[in-house]
Amino acid sequence: MRHAAAIVIESETLQAKIVRGETVNHEDLVRVSNVLARLMRDLGVKGAGKPKDDVPDLRTFLASRAAG
Repeated sequence: MRHAAAIVIESETLQAKIVRGETVNHEDLVRVSNVLARLMRDLGVKGAGKPKDDVPDLRTFLASRAAG
C-alpha cells in the first residue's frame, strides 16, 4: 500500500509539472502511469468509469445555476 501511495504522489507531481508548463520526461510519465494502473488493479481499486450521459457540461451547469 505504501508503494502505491508513493507512486500516486509521483504521478501527481509529474501532472503538476505539466500544468505549470515545466518539462517532464514523457517516458517517466508513461512508466509511472503504467505502474500505478497495475498497482490499483492488483489492489482491486476500480476507476471512476465512464462519465454519465445525464451529467451536464460545465457551461450548461453554470448557466442553470445562474438562472435558478
